Amino acid sequence: MILKVAQHAKFMCQYPIRNCSQKDKNTLDIATRIARLRRPKLLVNAARFGLDDYVRSQHLKRLLKTEILPRPAPAVMQLLDIESIMDEARKTKQATYSVACHVEVFIALMAETQNLRASSYPT
Repeated sequence: MILKVAQHAKFMCQYPIRNCSQKDKNTLDIATRIARLRRPKLLVNAARFGLDDYVRSQHLKRLLKTEILPRPAPAVMQLLDIESIMDEARKTKQATYSVACHVEVFIALMAETQNLRASSYPT
């Protein structure tokens, strides 16, 4: 629902994109970084609610500001970097923080993590 509101309003999230090869991030693998995420329950529940409306080809391109979709692992790493920037803005109560954008990024992160797990364990 929140994702749809953002789409209809032509809402564009503004955040800096950092290179995911930073030294502090390199030491942790994807699974460890995901396991260490601690976020407010309301944010997590809102993202779970929006998972059904996630369309990878539309949302991931817009969030990562790219035309070519990356594989799930690089996408998760980039989304983790973006989400950490947004979480820092939330914690420091910056005026530029947008909860709608944070939920949108968290939805993508959850969906891409599911894609990564599905591709890692073929049935």
